[in-house]
Amino acid sequence: MKVGTDGVLLGAWVAGHTARHVLDVGTGSGVIAVMLAQRFPQIRIMGLELDPSAAAQASENMKGSPWANRLQAKQAHFLKWATETHFDLIVSNPPYFENALKSGVENRDMARHTTDLTVNALLDRSAGLLHKNGRLGMVLPAAYKKQIPHWESKGWYVEKCCEVYPAPGKAAKRILLSLVRYPTRTVPGSLLIEEGPRQYTNAYKKLTGAFYLHF
Repeated sequence: MKVGTDGVLLGAWVAGHTARHVLDVGTGSGVIAVMLAQRFPQIRIMGLELDPSAAAQASENMKGSPWANRLQAKQAHFLKWATETHFDLIVSNPPYFENALKSGVENRDMARHTTDLTVNALLDRSAGLLHKNGRLGMVLPAAYKKQIPHWESKGWYVEKCCEVYPAPGKAAKRILLSLVRYPTRTVPGSLLIEEGPRQYTNAYKKLTGAFYLHF
């Protein structure tokens, strides 16, 4: 599992200052979990991953990090995983290429295409795993912003929404979302990644600079 911009954005953006127990759904390489461990010294993170080889890779990456004592990877199906733990924060860079042409590489397709873990299924399962004041952080294609009224009908409210633009003049490609289970006023935001080819904006550098060696 390669480290992608989406995961880096979510790991750098989502708030975890008051969290203690965190769940990373579809942890992949474990990058989001490791970033959160770096940012918030008080949290303990479980990374859940369906694909066995990716779960093993995540575990290796976590054990090799300076925060290994607060990180754990587990191979399990999120929708079938039995746990009595309730979490302060759930994060996910979920599979989102619904009804798209698959690559033919099984583990890549599993990571990038929705099967039974749709965004709505993620919301439904997360509702039963969060503390009442807990948060769900996701990075999604920008088109999912149209789903917000539907999510509100299911008892999810957008606390923060950041639209991510790849370059000047381009449409937003991703949204970063922080959702809660109680009515709240949405704090909007936006982020421009590049001001020119390979020329990252100061805002992007400020957000992610602690995780890149070349910034």
